[in-house]
Amino acid sequence: MVQVTTMLVTLLVGPLLDRSGHRLLLVAGFLIVAAAIGLFAAALPAIPAAVASYPRISSGFEFAVALAGLLLFCYIGLEVSAASWTTTHLKHAGFDEKRAALVFSLFWVAMMVSRLAASQWVSTAIGQAAIQACALASALALLLMTFRTARWVASASVIFLGLVFAPLFPTIAGVTFVRFNPSLYGSVFAIIFSLGLLGSSIVPAAIGAVSEKHSIRAGYRIMVVLALALFFLAFGL
Repeated sequence: MVQVTTMLVTLLVGPLLDRSGHRLLLVAGFLIVAAAIGLFAAALPAIPAAVASYPRISSGFEFAVALAGLLLFCYIGLEVSAASWTTTHLKHAGFDEKRAALVFSLFWVAMMVSRLAASQWVSTAIGQAAIQACALASALALLLMTFRTARWVASASVIFLGLVFAPLFPTIAGVTFVRFNPSLYGSVFAIIFSLGLLGSSIVPAAIGAVSEKHSIRAGYRIMVVLALALFFLAFGL
């Protein structure tokens, strides 16, 4: 739902930017409404988790929960950072606002298609290998985005990033859940997702700070480090 909302926003904002008159006001209002819808859709599943009661988790599972939380910290930090800074990156690569929005919408299309495909082909038996392969591919794509390249290379990197990002979240969750009794799934998910959400608060802000001081390409180096951290952390699964 969040990916669909974001894709529609990026597709519709481009034409609005070409309108004369109060275009900035229209775009700002549209973004506020779309962001509110997206946040509501993202927060809705967390409501039952917040009010429900769960069995206590055995201390023997603490390492698995902490590891999954760190993995999601890296992944969610990466996805939200991509959502926050890809358009800026594309504009620095030479795209105008409208074309940058179009390429960014393809990032979300690639994520949706890849996630649907992964749901059919990726199992927990190969979960660790899938996570590491996607993390390493993400690191390579992000590393390429830290250099000045042709516009077609920049757009291809963004779309490829969507393809390799997509399997990470469901695979991390799936590999984690097989270690627990189903009665603990709600509690485990609430804990690891809460840890993961810290990444969405910290990482995009860190990229913004580095980008303001240096450049957006320098900010993307943080994402490269996170993708590599995801690769190495997966050895603990």
